[in-house]
Amino acid sequence: MKKRFTSIFHHSRERGIALILTLGIITLVTLILIAFAVSMRVENTASKSFNDVIKARELAQAAVDQAVAQMPDDILHINDRIVHQDADREDQRKKRNAVKRKPHEIKT
Repeated sequence: MKKRFTSIFHHSRERGIALILTLGIITLVTLILIAFAVSMRVENTASKSFNDVIKARELAQAAVDQAVAQMPDDILHINDRIVHQDADREDQRKKRNAVKRKPHEIKT
């Protein structure tokens, strides 16, 4: 009878260790799955936010393009005239400075 009790006790001890190992593995896999689910939720939220930023930027650019398209042509060319006038003034200033810096001719 003692042999039978020892074998049952030994067998139940192996089953207990297997049960603990199985529960540990299941807990570990569950934790990994929870971490993965949280990570995917964060990634999904981040991608939606990024998508919203891109949409807002594109809508703002479309509004600017629409406003420019509706401007009269003479208003659009004012900037071109100002740029050309500034360039002409810069050229004139350079010519004046070049004349001032010419070395004097020495008479012999």
